[in-house]
Amino acid sequence: MKCLSYIIRHKWYVIVANYKYGLGLTFWRVLKHDMSKFTFKEYIPYRNKFFKGYSDPRYIESWLHHKNHNEHHPAYWCDLNVKDGELNVELRDMSYTAIREMICDWIAMCKEFTKSWPTENKWDWYYKLDGGFEKKTKVMMSEKSIERLEGILVSIGLTGKEKQLKKL
Repeated sequence: MKCLSYIIRHKWYVIVANYKYGLGLTFWRVLKHDMSKFTFKEYIPYRNKFFKGYSDPRYIESWLHHKNHNEHHPAYWCDLNVKDGELNVELRDMSYTAIREMICDWIAMCKEFTKSWPTENKWDWYYKLDGGFEKKTKVMMSEKSIERLEGILVSIGLTGKEKQLKKL
């Protein structure tokens, strides 16, 4: 039951984040967020790994399934191909909708793990983990997607950059 309540709470936080931060996703879009986590392919391995405390050999497959079926994950927008015997990754541009949903997802995770909604001062994890504005993101995203992401973060007040912009 802990896994089920966690997923439902996460989905609720995504819905609240959308409206609280003015991200403009449709209710249907936020309602269907992470619905694949309720499938047998994802639910059981996730539950076993995160709530039962043991490694399920199906977890890697369930994680790949999740990020390949949910466009708010940057990996959804990565195409792998082999050219001249070398593996290449093509980074496609994420849609604005997918980026806004990804931000809702990140905000919901922040709420889950810090117990409070992120503010400019509580959003440091984005910069520490992903490099933020100065280093760009370590998440595999196209340059255009990174620009869109950071533009949205500025517009909703989670970067500290909006203060610098107001001074100009």
